[in-house]
Amino acid sequence: MSKLSIQVDFQFIKLGILTKLKELAYPYYEVTNEYRNYQFKIQHNKFKDFINNELKAIKQLLDQENPLQNEVSICGYGLQDQEEFTYYSDIFEKELDLKLIKQRSVHNSIKAIDYLIKNKEGAFYKFTNLINLKEIHLLKQGYEIEKVLCPCPNYPYLYLNVNKSVSFYKVQAVNQFVKLNGSLITDTTIEKIFQLIGLDGDINEQLMLAFKEGNNLNADMTVEDIYGKSYTSLGLSKDIIAASMGKLQTKEPSEVNVLDVVKSLWFMFAINLGQLAALNAQLEDLTTIIVGSSKITFEPFLLSLQSVLTFFGAGKLNIIYIENMEFLTCLSL
Repeated sequence: MSKLSIQVDFQFIKLGILTKLKELAYPYYEVTNEYRNYQFKIQHNKFKDFINNELKAIKQLLDQENPLQNEVSICGYGLQDQEEFTYYSDIFEKELDLKLIKQRSVHNSIKAIDYLIKNKEGAFYKFTNLINLKEIHLLKQGYEIEKVLCPCPNYPYLYLNVNKSVSFYKVQAVNQFVKLNGSLITDTTIEKIFQLIGLDGDINEQLMLAFKEGNNLNADMTVEDIYGKSYTSLGLSKDIIAASMGKLQTKEPSEVNVLDVVKSLWFMFAINLGQLAALNAQLEDLTTIIVGSSKITFEPFLLSLQSVLTFFGAGKLNIIYIENMEFLTCLSL
């Protein structure tokens, strides 16, 4: 049988359809190489039409060989509103004869990771050409991004969940995990600051523009800017960022390039995430970190995060990313 899972977001609803290969027996499922063709982002106000038209046709197609399971996993924001959940639940039951089941987003993610670990080679990767933190300003257009596939990781691991909030989980098994703590600075924080400084659109598009045209050194203060040289007694290189956006205190708004600010915010967020994740891994004696980021998927950002994790983990951490991780919460079995 096939499985439909849904992730609800503030702006979009994502759907994932997992189809079972004929040669595999239940409960093994396989996501085909083309599975992104079966995943959609649909605006909320168009979702009812989508259910009544496209999704109904997809269900009829799948029902010919691999029928959809009756229960559909749904998770995400807004579902605590019982009226909204009942609205969608009634549509699914009336139009598709499917039953919606509420799930926690993080539980769906961890279940999906467990499935990928056990059944999907090539689902995990890492970057190989990391950048030294004292040279992080060199991460700009022209910097080559290189990555390799990783073997499937083992339990236990630290799950860094960046999904409109930031949380750190110690995962010992698919149904054995605990939240350690989180961060006040999230992907939503960065996205909303972008909007406040006049940048609309997808957060990855703004990061791409900053990668091409932004220079964080026009906004950030380095150790050299403060002390005039390296602070050797503390082991601080002169090129290390000392104060995010510190140079802006002496500039008029008209003198500031907004993409320099975006680049500064990018590095600030990556360093904050990396420090906290590495600290949690050290405290819990974990050496593997799996990163799940549903919104920020821009590869230079992910590379910068891995570079920070490697630095603060003293090179002892195994940092792993998931292919197509923006759909991870709707790959639940």
